[in-house]
Amino acid sequence: MSVPVGPDAGEYRVPGGLLEKLMAVVRPEFRADVLAFDAADPVFGSPACMVGGCGRPSSSRGLCVGHEGRWRSCGRPPLEEFAATTAAEFAQSALLRCRVPGCGYGVAAMNLCNRHARHWIKAGRPGIDGWLGALPPGLAAAGRGRECAVPGCPVWAQPEGTLCRVHQRAWIRHGRPGIDEWLARFAGFRPGLPAHEQIDLRGLPPALKLELQYGLQHRRDDQTVKVRPREVRGAVGFLRKAKAGSVLDPGLDGTAVPASHRGLLRYARRALEDLAEGAGWDAEYPRDTWKLRRLGISGKGAEIRFGDIPQPWLKDLAKRWARWRLSTGVPGERAQAGIRAVTRLAGFLAARDVPALAQVDRALLERYLAAFIEGQRWVLDPAHKQEILQILSQRLSPAVAEETYAAMVAKTGGQLEPDARLNTEAFRNVLKLRAEIEGSWGGKVPPIGQYYDPVYYEKALSLSKK
Repeated sequence: MSVPVGPDAGEYRVPGGLLEKLMAVVRPEFRADVLAFDAADPVFGSPACMVGGCGRPSSSRGLCVGHEGRWRSCGRPPLEEFAATTAAEFAQSALLRCRVPGCGYGVAAMNLCNRHARHWIKAGRPGIDGWLGALPPGLAAAGRGRECAVPGCPVWAQPEGTLCRVHQRAWIRHGRPGIDEWLARFAGFRPGLPAHEQIDLRGLPPALKLELQYGLQHRRDDQTVKVRPREVRGAVGFLRKAKAGSVLDPGLDGTAVPASHRGLLRYARRALEDLAEGAGWDAEYPRDTWKLRRLGISGKGAEIRFGDIPQPWLKDLAKRWARWRLSTGVPGERAQAGIRAVTRLAGFLAARDVPALAQVDRALLERYLAAFIEGQRWVLDPAHKQEILQILSQRLSPAVAEETYAAMVAKTGGQLEPDARLNTEAFRNVLKLRAEIEGSWGGKVPPIGQYYDPVYYEKALSLSKK
């Protein structure tokens, strides 16, 4: 799969100063080419395999990948019985040695090497335990073989080569590279921990490697979700294949990235953006788009956008208002909705060439409210349904657009009230609930007029076209 990662693949320039920041913040334990984590690690680890003495991370059923494979090959016996009786040595069933006493070659069938499997077949495939017990001494004594060239491998090398059966087949699958090159891939791995439980970052451009190391360190420090090393290995393989130069490459921020890697890469991208651009009010306030996570605000409403407010004076007022609301605990999505309303007002003012706050008077606001009322009447008019569905379908699927339209115009419980009128009864209920449940206003429900003045609306209603 070819993934475009920018105008020139692999040549995307990261923001200035990011490399220096990464060099300063990535800790030594994450600067290795191969990252290995203990089973007890709160993010990248998992409970140890239930086989006594194994210690490798469990995958499913409480077993590591290797012991689970051996459990399957043994006919899926009861897990407790299997865990109590199986060996704890390197657990991948593919790396088991032949069951014949004294033979150390890799298994091919029935947990026997090629030579002994042929003799077993020639004998008529008898019961394996009985056959093993009746082996003549000459057949059982296979002689001492050579060790596999892969460090830590317990299986003998095949008679015709320097690798055991499994590693030889893997070497063939990878295109028969030079043996020294092939063996070099095993350097740096933690002994006793399977390669699939370690994160190999070799082969990535240095800057991209450092970005991923920071992303993994950030995920480790967050401790919000579990991440399996094999998931990271898949994302690393994807980046190698895509020839990416940076996690911030534009082509890596969309559907071109496989869904299985999208979450991890998106998280790393956000962590890098936050590091490059800074966080906190001093860094975020001047921007046209506030990313609320950088302000320590979670929940719905990830961003507040001010870029569509063309008037600098109104944008400044909107930012001050939004910051005040957020500081009082107003959820991000409600602050976001308030700025959308200001943005609509900004469009109205721009269309009428209102350049300064001094020109915004009562009459102008009443005309704006009248236009808003007329717009809502237009939406609620069934004659305009198809036109509205066409507009909604620009961003939504036809089915979702139909559901959204139905929710907006429903006569009971709809999102839009006729003539954009405030539902005063519902508002009173909100005040009542807050007084009773939250104890606001000393438990006494305040009059609605304390928060709502209908004078502007009534005048706007009289100005609107019927």
